This record gives sequence, structure tokens and C-alpha cells, in this order.
Amino acid sequence: MKQRTGGIAALFLIVFFGVLFYCGANAYMQGDNSSDNKASAARVVHVGIQQQRGYSILQEYGGAVGFDAEYMYKIAQYAGFQIEFHPYKDFRALLSALEQGEVQVALGISQTDERSEKFLFTDNWMNRGMMSIRVRVDDKRYDYGNVQKIDGMRIGAIRGSVMLTKAERWAENNEISPQFVLYENVGDLEEALIHEDVDGVVVSGMMLSDHYRAILRVSTDPYYPVLNKNEKKLRLEIDNAMNRILREEPLYPEKLKLKYLSDDQNRVFFTAEEENYLQEHPVLRVAIADLYPPFYEEKNGVSKGIVPDFYRTVASRIGVQVEFIKYKNRYAALDAMHRGEADVLGLSTEDIIAASQVGLVQTKPYFSFPVFQIRRPRTAEINRVAVMNFMPMHIRSAINGRFPNIHFIEYPDIKACFEALESGEVDSLFCNVVQMNSFMSRFRPVGYLVEGVEHISVDCCGEVLQEKAVLGSILSKASMTAANEIEGIIDSNVYMKPTLMGLLQSLPIQWVVAFFALLLVIIGLSAWEHYSAEKQRVLANLAKKQAALDAAEQARRAESSFLSSMSHDIRTPLNGILGYTHLAKKSESIDEIRHFLDRIDGSGHLILDIVNDILDLSKIESGKMVLSSEWFDIRELFEAIESSISMNAEGKDIDFSAVCDVPERLYIQSDQLRIQQIAMNLLSNAIKYTPASGHVRWELSVKKEGEQWMLTEIFKDDGIGMSEEFQEKMFDVFTQENRTEMKGVQGTGLGLSIVSRFVELLGGTIDVKSRLHAGTTFTVRIPVQAEYHEVEEVQEGSEGTVSKDFLKGMPILLCEDNEVNAELARFLLSDYGADTIDWAKNGAEGVEMFKNSEENKYKLVLMDLRMPEMNGFDAAENIRALNREDASKAVIIAMSADAYESDVKHCIEVGMNAHISKPINPSELVKVIAKFL
Repeated sequence: MKQRTGGIAALFLIVFFGVLFYCGANAYMQGDNSSDNKASAARVVHVGIQQQRGYSILQEYGGAVGFDAEYMYKIAQYAGFQIEFHPYKDFRALLSALEQGEVQVALGISQTDERSEKFLFTDNWMNRGMMSIRVRVDDKRYDYGNVQKIDGMRIGAIRGSVMLTKAERWAENNEISPQFVLYENVGDLEEALIHEDVDGVVVSGMMLSDHYRAILRVSTDPYYPVLNKNEKKLRLEIDNAMNRILREEPLYPEKLKLKYLSDDQNRVFFTAEEENYLQEHPVLRVAIADLYPPFYEEKNGVSKGIVPDFYRTVASRIGVQVEFIKYKNRYAALDAMHRGEADVLGLSTEDIIAASQVGLVQTKPYFSFPVFQIRRPRTAEINRVAVMNFMPMHIRSAINGRFPNIHFIEYPDIKACFEALESGEVDSLFCNVVQMNSFMSRFRPVGYLVEGVEHISVDCCGEVLQEKAVLGSILSKASMTAANEIEGIIDSNVYMKPTLMGLLQSLPIQWVVAFFALLLVIIGLSAWEHYSAEKQRVLANLAKKQAALDAAEQARRAESSFLSSMSHDIRTPLNGILGYTHLAKKSESIDEIRHFLDRIDGSGHLILDIVNDILDLSKIESGKMVLSSEWFDIRELFEAIESSISMNAEGKDIDFSAVCDVPERLYIQSDQLRIQQIAMNLLSNAIKYTPASGHVRWELSVKKEGEQWMLTEIFKDDGIGMSEEFQEKMFDVFTQENRTEMKGVQGTGLGLSIVSRFVELLGGTIDVKSRLHAGTTFTVRIPVQAEYHEVEEVQEGSEGTVSKDFLKGMPILLCEDNEVNAELARFLLSDYGADTIDWAKNGAEGVEMFKNSEENKYKLVLMDLRMPEMNGFDAAENIRALNREDASKAVIIAMSADAYESDVKHCIEVGMNAHISKPINPSELVKVIAKFL
């Protein structure tokens, strides 16, 4: 009993560490993947588009959305390059830009003999074009697909457009004669439709779909990615990528169509006959037969599953109530429909031939599920296969065509099929993906091979009697508007939320033993469990899962690297702090103690650098890094950096030279802090890795290149240089080169990674040239705004100096829950004369002390943010809310380790005057206090 209790406790610990590892791995993977991508995606392919809803629309962040745009992003991911979209007003301008080399690829172009002579077309096409005839939403004269009503209709079209040619050809083939009225552009076309100068318009694809409904859509010629004649290598890369995509996800284009090209997704337009039917039949009676979970089940008298959820969604779209009636089998349900007891057979997987033989009409397919085979890994020959007894004959015939020697054995449900496979009664089982995923989500079997059966899928639709064909039309239209909800309906019914007990029961007892043996093994097992869970999800969702499994393995390696680097880089200076503290406590020599304190101070600042670098990196990767934009004198910044670096260079006997080629009075607009960090990081590295008597040179210039001002900085040294191998990964986080001549040089391995991300955020580029023992040259180019400003005269002595006793006699309220930090603050402030410091151990105590004090006693309040009982934010708000004059005048300064920009902003919002981040810089604290007092 004790052994079992200990095992369960260990299992709980495994789960705990697994969750921690999973969260950390995912967070770090985002940074690691982005680093890898930035390091490898040096090539940008320029893609031209004509903006059109549903196909390609540029976004404010610079990317694009739509069928063509997302397909191109997928191609770029597989081919290993990045893309930049360029919009053009029409296809003629787009093709002209492609021919002149302004862009390398153009999207949405159909193939003609003339175009084939000028351009390169890929082997695979992206989609078929679509011609649409659209009318006003309130125009009831036209039904969808009624060709005869288009005869004689006044239709607006763009002069000389491809869609006009397609429409004229379509009208001729259908022996109708609409009157085409020609306009110059889409704006004139829409204006004519608004003023009823025309009855409708002919446009391409989803154009004008926001406000006008389609009465006809006709597929036209396929269109392709088209390339400039000089891009033969790129054409091969794109073709290979498209072949991979279509091989791994044959239905990928269909998914994009469902996502972007489902016209009028939230509106259903009915004919007069259909509206009359709905008025006469306010309740939709759905017959349920031969359905099992997750398609249908009853719990506590309530119908649940994919089919009930789907029909409830459809019923809400068409404004009727829905009832579910369960029958023994399909034939009993058909008899009920003939007796008028039911309106529609809720779900059928039969083909249209089987339906017509019993007098039924099918709706459009609601959903389509691929067929999968599950078998043991080492099964040599497949003869006996398990199927569910309601699998339709046309699916069995299709499977038999692929596997001619098999014999089907029927079972009542998927669980019985799997039990037969497990016992060896059958060699494999066939089922659709939803049945497979539902079973695996609930029981999590392992050790089986799961394979998709190519080109075989199960279409699921509804069936109605022929005399109720109008209901079939209503359901087909309404199901199209529910396309976006279908995936959610399936997911919510297929995947069970894992329980803790289920997870514990699924872990082998050997893992418990491994946990007690080595913590690293526990993390590995947790990663493997995460990998296994992701693998189950691969089987569940097809399109997304392979990538998720690869990401899980990368996350395991990245987490290991992250923990190793963090442990080493923090423990090294921490060892120095603890070691020198121990020595200082034993020493009685003032000189020795000062030496030890200098070493402790240096190690402390190194840890602070690590924390600051990690915070910067975290803000960048989480999207919380907000760039500022301000006008500043780049010459002043240059001089400040030069002065700081010169001192470091002199200390190492390095010849440092700096040249600033910027005209006087020329100011630039950019993020001054980030530009300063870039320069300081690269110059500090140059000094650090250049031996004594070496040379470091920094050149800075701001020049206009065409219409754009460009800030260019060149950092050159003749130091130890970098190997070619290291240069390939130098911008990765926690990456440092391990060489003999670098022994004793301390660093975090984050500097170059942060520099590259800052440069990218500023829209610039960074290049490097380096050879071992021959030095390194970094070139940074950042686009900026620049203009000449008048120089403001600065009055001498305006800033002044802070007196060493300017706090003498001033009562100070210190709100700080940590005794060490409180004592440190007292000592720091006493250097400037502070002799009356009242200590509150939490926010609530601080508010009470201020409230009970004499008016105007406390002119200064120093406030920690994270405290028990009441935090610093609430304490500041409560002080400001007191009904006394000094509550609004007292200076409140936050002193906290919460140093994100959001924390600083929150401090100002609740009424504080300023924010100082821990660890406290004494001179900075005194300057801020002096500023407000």
C-alpha cells in the first residue's frame, strides 16, 4: 500500500514537471524558431497582387490575407523563403511590373499563349477563377442560378476586362442575350448599380460581395503563380513546394476555399417557394438512424453529438425549431418519412445512386471525412479487415479496389472493431477520421500504425423525399452558411478533455522508477508524453498535427539548451558573489574588502545584464516591445557613446577611433534607446574580443538614398574574428563561440540576438564579414526620417547638482515588504541627509500611516508594487483618493522589480509620479526624487 501511494505521488510530480516543461518549451520555442527563421530566411521573394476580397488583401502590419495570400505563405514556408507583397491597381499593371522585374512572382494570372511566351507558369495551378453576376440584396427579381431571368438583363461590366469576355461567351453558350453596359473601373460599376442604371454587374470572384448578392457564379480558367522569365530556379522551388503541399494535404485548397471564398457566409437567400415552405413548417423533424457517438447519442433525454449540433445551428439560420426522432435503422426511418412522421434523414453516407433507388433526394454534403486504416506495425499481410456494419457499399467497393485480397468482417461500433484488432481476429480496421479520432481521444491506444487511404472519403449529407426536394434545397443553402462552425462542432464532439486520473493511469510504472533515479530522465519522459499526446492530435486533425509533433521535438531540445545556458550564465557570476562575500566576511583588511566588493559589484551587474537581456528578448518575442519615435540629435548620441566606449578601450590599451559623418543641425526620427543599445552592444563586443594594442573603428553616417534617409553604422575591429560555422548561428539566443583565446571573457550569448531583433523591428538590415584572427566588420543600415532643426540654446547650470543633505529633515514614507530592501533604501537615502524614514510593511499599512499623519508631513512616498494585503498600485490610488490637500501633492515614486513598460504605464495611470526599477541605481533614484521635489 505504501509503495503504491509513493508511486502515485511520484506520478503527480512527473505530471507537474511535465506541465512546467511543456509551458517553458512552448514559450522558448517561439523565440528559438523565430531566431532560426531570421537566421535562415535571408532571401525575400517579392510577390505582386491585385487586391481583392477573399483572395489577397494587404493588412496594416504589412502582410496579406486571403486564399492566394495564405497559399503563397504556405509555399514560402515549404520552399524556405520569405515573401513581401506589392499591390497593383489591375492585372495589366501587375503583369507589366512582373515583366520589368519589379516583382518576381505574380498571383491570380490565368494562362494564355501570349503570356506563356513572356512568363514562366508553374506546373500546379492554385485555383480556378470565378465569374460572378451580382445584384442588390433587396432586388427580389432574380433567383440564384435562374439563367432565363438573366436574358435581357442590363449588366454592367468593365471595358476590356477578362470577365466581360467570359460573360459574353457564357451568354452565347446559353443562348441568352443580356445587355452589357461598359464602364471604366469597379467604382463606376458600383455607382451604376447603386443608382439602378443597371440591374446587375459582372465581376471577378468575391469582388463587391460585401454589399451585393450573387445570382450566378461560373468557374473560369485555372490561375497560377507566374514568374519572370529569369526566375527558373524559383519556379522549380515553388513547384516542389506545391507538390509537397498537395501530397501531404490533398484538400488544402478546399480548406482555403471554405475559409475565404464562401460567399455570403452569414446570409441565406431563399426563393418564394422556399420561404412558403418554412412558413408552413415551423418545426424541422430530423430522423436519426444507424448513428453512434460522436455523431449521435442521448444523455439524460437530450440529443447530443455532431448531427444534433449541426442541425441546431442550421435551424437557427433558417428560423425554425428542430426535433430529433430516433429509429432502429435506415429503413425504419424511411418508412416514417413516407408516413409524414419525419422530414429529413439526419445523416447519410450512401451515394446518390443508393439514395435515388429508394426515392430520396440528397442535400449537398455537410462534411467529408477521409478514410483511414489502423494496423499493427509488423503485420506482413492484410486479409481480414474490420469495418462497422453500417459502412456504405460504395466505400467498401472503393477500399476493395485498393486492397483486392481483403475480406470484410462487420462489427457494431468502432470499439468492437478495435477489440477484434487487438485480439488478432482481424489484421486491420477501416473507419473514417472522426470515428478514429473519437476512439483514440477516449482510449489512447499506442503501438499501432495509422495510414490514410488516398482518394477515399465519406461524404455525409441529409436525405429527403423527392416530393420535399424544396427542403433539401433549404438545408443545402443553410449548411453553406454554417461552414465556419462545422470544424468547431466536430472538434467539440470528437475530442475529450483529458482527466488527471486518465493521464496517471496511462503512464507506465517504469517512469516512476526513472523519476527517482534522475530528474533529467523525468523531463525526457514528460517531453515524450507531450510528444505522444501531440501525435494523437496528428491523427485527429490531419492538416496541423505533423508540424506540431516536429515542434514538440524541437521544443525539447530548445528547452534543454535554454536551461543549460541559463544555469551556467547565472551560476557563474552568482558563484563570484557568494565566494567574494564569504571572503569579505573573513577579511580584516580594508583594501582586501574593497577589492572583494568591486568583484561582487561586477558580478552583480553581469547578472543584471543577463536579466535585462532576457526581458528585452521576452518583450520582443511576445510582441510587447513598443518602439518609440522621437526627434533627436544623432551627433549628441554619437558623442555620448564615443565617450563611454573610449574609457573601456583605454582600460584595455586598444586604439579606438570614431567618425561621425552627419551635418550639423540634422535631426533624425527613430527609437533613440534601441539605436543606442545596438551601437553599445556591437562596440562592447568589439572591445571585448580585441586583444591589447588592437584597433576598433566606428563610422556613423546619415545620408539620403533616393527618397529615403538611411542611418549607416560600420563597426570594424582587428580582433579574434569568428569562424564560418559560428557565423551561421551567431544571431541565435545563448550562442557563444568556445575558443581558447576567449577564455575568461564573460557574456550571456544574447547580445547579438537582441541586436538583430532590434534592427529588424526598426526595418533595417545587419551584415557581417569576419575571418578567424583577422577581425570582424558589422554593417547596420536603418531607414529613418531626417530634417534640419534649429539648435536650442541650453542655459548653463540648468540641471545643477544634488546637495548631499537635500533630504535632511524631510519625513519619508517607505512602503516595502522586504526587510533587506527596506534597510538598503534607508542607507541609500541617508547619504543625502534623510533622517526620518517611516517604514510600512505593506500597502494597507502605508495608506493608514499616511491617513493618520499630520497634513503635509509626507512630501515623498517610496512605493514597492508587490506587497501582501494591498499592492502598491492600490495603495497609491487610495492615498490619492484621501480627502486632504497633501494627498494629491505628495510625490509617489514606485520602486519595483516589475520593469515592463506596461508596469511603468500602470504606475502613472494610478497616480504615481515616476517608476524606478530594481536593482536601484542610487544616483538615478536621487535624480528622480530631486526632479519632483
